[in-house]
Amino acid sequence: MSPHTPFDAVRDGAVLLGGVVLFIAPFTARGRVAPHWMRVALWLSCPIAVAWSFLGFTLAFGSLRLSQHTYYAIGHTKAVWACPDSVDTCVMLLAPSARSAARKQRG
Repeated sequence: MSPHTPFDAVRDGAVLLGGVVLFIAPFTARGRVAPHWMRVALWLSCPIAVAWSFLGFTLAFGSLRLSQHTYYAIGHTKAVWACPDSVDTCVMLLAPSARSAARKQRG
């Protein structure tokens, strides 16, 4: 079992806060001008981010109480869940419709 650093806890806390913000964002006035697919993607990425951060907290603070098999199962689950959430966030950041919606709102 690998040692965890304070950076791991800070990272997992930031992801937890970011997940909650992603959940709230589509319901704000500024989020309503975004395309529907983007609001749904933001709303769907929240549970993955929150679960990922809780798994990270479990690994960081509960690793001494977990068996080696459970520790590695949680670690692999966390790694598998990181990929779809990362891809989802990158697609939303790079989507042309996101930039055009922001331009329409400003102009």
